[in-house]
Amino acid sequence: MPNVPLGLRKLLLSHNLLSGHLPALNKRKRLQLLDVSDNRLSGTITRDIFTLPKLTELNVSINTFTTLEVVRFLGPETQLQALDAEGNQ
Repeated sequence: MPNVPLGLRKLLLSHNLLSGHLPALNKRKRLQLLDVSDNRLSGTITRDIFTLPKLTELNVSINTFTTLEVVRFLGPETQLQALDAEGNQ
């Protein structure tokens, strides 16, 4: 995902038959909304995604993720208000 602008605020990629792993997005510091629902993404959702300072909504539902690394991500350093991970393994 190297061609995605660093200043991007919303990334909506649902219903696209995307496969593979979720790429590192830790340099997208302005990202507020990430929706990759209803694809064929797999592997681990790493805790790095939860360190994005402006991320308020994350939808990774209906994929084949097997691990969600959530270690104390709901502290004062996060803005996350909504997480949907339903329908994964």
